Amino acid sequence: MKLCIPVEQNELDLKYSVAPSFQRASYYCLANLEGGIIEIFSCEEIYKKYKTNNIVIALQQDGLKAIISSHISAMSWNFFRRNNIDLYNPASKDIKENINLYKANQLKELTADDLLQADDCHSACSSCEATCPTKN
Repeated sequence: MKLCIPVEQNELDLKYSVAPSFQRASYYCLANLEGGIIEIFSCEEIYKKYKTNNIVIALQQDGLKAIISSHISAMSWNFFRRNNIDLYNPASKDIKENINLYKANQLKELTADDLLQADDCHSACSSCEATCPTKN
């Protein structure tokens, strides 16, 4: 099973490196949980490896099963949900802690209503499944 976490820097040893946004991250931590392999790739490395300049499609092609991110666009959220990729909020900025919490099934799911709390949500796009009071 593969898991992705957007990260701020290309170093696994940094305790606090979960990026605040999925789309705006410069690096992505890809963890193969069955093999115990944890690697960090830049966007450019992922684009080259999967021959696409779309991070969402590249990760989906690689058999991604879950993403841990505190912010993701509504459009990407819908794409991942339709493709059976689970989305979770991080418990902290610590990469390894979040991976361990994921394995223990202790992370909170990232819901459509969480998207409404984001600073860039204007509640009028109809891009997610959230029930927005201003849409009525």
